[in-house]
Amino acid sequence: MDETYLLSCAKYVELNPVKAKLCHKAEEWKWNSAHAHLTRQSDDLCTVEPLLKYAKDWGAFLTEDDHKHIDIKNNINSPFPLASDQFLDELEEKHQRSFRKKKAGRKPKEDK
Repeated sequence: MDETYLLSCAKYVELNPVKAKLCHKAEEWKWNSAHAHLTRQSDDLCTVEPLLKYAKDWGAFLTEDDHKHIDIKNNINSPFPLASDQFLDELEEKHQRSFRKKKAGRKPKEDK
């Protein structure tokens, strides 16, 4: 997963309890990593360094208004990776197979 989508997934997961009205702030939910990221302290369940190297101010990151989480929500049941074209190109090159959704239906007949 490339950095942009990794961060979007983390944000989506950490804000889910807030969107579901289970808490008012992400860090209040004890079953996610928001508190650890905001305090910059790893715990038994979360190592904060990998994500904090991409988002230095986690509080600002969680509150900034972006729309990438919409892509995640709309693609949550998709069997295809949600990633940039560049990342998918690299993945396809490495594994010699397609990781993109193809057009539905039969292929058109070729003229003879």
